[in-house]
Amino acid sequence: MISLEGINKSYKKKVLNGINLKADKGKCVGILGSNGCGKTTLLGIMAGVIKYDSGRIFYDGQCISGKKLFYKYVGYVPQENPLIDEVSARDNIKLWYGNKFDDSILEKLGINEFIDKRISELSGGMKRRVSICIAMMKRPKILILDEPSAALDIYGKKEVVSHIKEFIAEGGTAVISTHDRDEIEICDKIYLMKEGVLTEKGDLLSFYLK
Repeated sequence: MISLEGINKSYKKKVLNGINLKADKGKCVGILGSNGCGKTTLLGIMAGVIKYDSGRIFYDGQCISGKKLFYKYVGYVPQENPLIDEVSARDNIKLWYGNKFDDSILEKLGINEFIDKRISELSGGMKRRVSICIAMMKRPKILILDEPSAALDIYGKKEVVSHIKEFIAEGGTAVISTHDRDEIEICDKIYLMKEGVLTEKGDLLSFYLK
């Protein structure tokens, strides 16, 4: 469903060095690594919000470039809260989709119960649900999540994992960067990022045995 070939990115120094990655339909791929190793840059490139210097990205076998094609395939949940605290969950969603949003996704994520509350009044788990909702509203084939349960309590973490599992079960492809054991356990394939180099570590069992 999504594959990267030889992706390179530099700022003042090399951040990503010849990245290769593949994630199939109905699978979850996890990217592990210390803070500052390049994970967020890589996910931003996969989501089409950061330009890469060289290499190729394929979605569903099609080599793509340009924001419109990225937007067609990908839903992106960044690590930092992208929501506007001063307005309601409903208004945050409307900023992206106007009045033409999918009520079934609101129901699936349980957002209707707090949709008219301001973001500043919501728990961390509720905010994350709204972010995931915005990413999923266009029914993407690929969901990219950057440390989706970071700073959440145990209940918020379980909510996030549940939504990722449901997305995968419905045939979606998920790529997540994570330090969380529960998220690692739902990954079908694991990569380790270190100093801008990505190494495939196989499935969960292989990862723990190496």
